[in-house]
Order: sequence, then structure tokens, then C-alpha cells
Amino acid sequence: MAQTPPAAELAADLVDDGVAVVGAGADDPAFVGALRDAVAASDVEGGLGLVVVDETPAQVPSLRDLAQDTLNALGAGETGHEGMAGPGTVVVRAPGGAGAVSAPDTGLARAELDQATLAMVGEPDYPASVDAFSGELGDPGVGAAGAGLILLVALAVLAVAAFAAYRSARVRN
Repeated sequence: MAQTPPAAELAADLVDDGVAVVGAGADDPAFVGALRDAVAASDVEGGLGLVVVDETPAQVPSLRDLAQDTLNALGAGETGHEGMAGPGTVVVRAPGGAGAVSAPDTGLARAELDQATLAMVGEPDYPASVDAFSGELGDPGVGAAGAGLILLVALAVLAVAAFAAYRSARVRN
């Protein structure tokens, strides 16, 4: 594995073109170009920056830590990314995992990012995994509000069925 450059260097690469590739693949213009195209086509709120590392660290959560350090180097940190030239969301992708963070003013919750990260890791083709990440954020599925509504409707149906059964049994007696 290539030595990961400091977060400030990764952040500078993200400001330039939205992509920083460390190690294997960095010298492959077709690979880097496909990543740049995928990042440019993404519709992540506040913009997307992608750091690709060539080896999964022993502690996969350290990918999220690197993403946070890179976002902090972009100037986002705790205060949001107002005035920042770089993306509001940073993803670090490795062969065996990914980690993502967003500036607070993007409106993206950690649960949304975690779900999108799972979609990304499920796609082995890196440019396609950027599409999977972006697509999951754009269409997160049912979500908590939808699940609550489904549960409420199911409980209402059960209550009506129980009441009907009770009335039916009472009428027979």
C-alpha cells in the first residue's frame, strides 16, 4: 500500500477535480478519468469528493477518520462548508470498505451516508460504485418516516380487524 498523503494534500486534489487516488490506479489515466466523470455526474448535496486508496486498512473505520480529516482540511469541520472551494461530502474508498462524512450544512445524516456507503461497497467497479453511492442518497428507500407510516397503517388494519371480530362474536351471542 502506498503511504497515504496528509489530509491537506488529499483536500487540495479534491478541490482540483473531486478525486484523489493513492497508490495503485493513480497512474492509470482511464481509471482516474472514469472516477472524475462519475464524481462530476453525481448529484450529492454540496458536491462529492472521492479519495481512493489501494488497500483496506486493518481498522475499516479509519477510512471514515481519513474522510473526516480530509473534510476538515477543506475547511468544513464543525462550521459547515460556506465559502469552501471543495466538496461538502468526502468518501474514502478502499477495496474492502469505505467511509463517508459530510459537512453539517449539506443536510445529510450519518445514517444516510452509512446506507449509501453500503451501496458503494456492494459495487466492485469503482466508477459504478460512485453512482451507487449517489443513487442511494437520491433514493434512500422507505426510510424511517416511511417505515413508521407502514407500521401505523398495519396497526390500524389490525385494530379494525380485531374490532370486527369482537363485534361479530358479540352479535352471535
